[in-house]
Amino acid sequence: MIDKKSKLDDSEKEVQKKALSATEQDEVSSESEYENDEYDDSDEPAKPISRQSQSVQELLTKEICERASKSHDLLRSKIKGKIMIKVDPKQSYLFDFSTPDSKVARSTSGSADVTIELGEKDLLRIYNGMLNPQIAMLSEKIRVIGNPEMAVYFFNLVCP
Repeated sequence: MIDKKSKLDDSEKEVQKKALSATEQDEVSSESEYENDEYDDSDEPAKPISRQSQSVQELLTKEICERASKSHDLLRSKIKGKIMIKVDPKQSYLFDFSTPDSKVARSTSGSADVTIELGEKDLLRIYNGMLNPQIAMLSEKIRVIGNPEMAVYFFNLVCP
């Protein structure tokens, strides 16, 4: 009977050794996974991913229309209509999302369902993910005249 008990103790010890070695291997492999990652555990806020820098004109004439054509039907239904974007007093763009083919024209006048006025720097900061458009609206960096819901959905085409 003593032999059986000692054999059980020996087999339990082997199982514990195997379990311990498997745990150690997991710890080593998980440590090596993190060594290759660029994980920053500092208290600094995360930096937004920098996109290819574009001019405001390229962003508003090419990028937005391309994104609108690829966007989900639900988003397209929320921005259906005309949106005027005034970037500084010099540049104005009229987007026509009332048809399936998104159109944009440089324009200083025209009727729109919503007019959005903002600075060039703020638009690029929104595009690069450095400024939340809703916060910018609340802090009056963006002025919305007309349908504010349409403006919020429009910025879904601009944000990263």
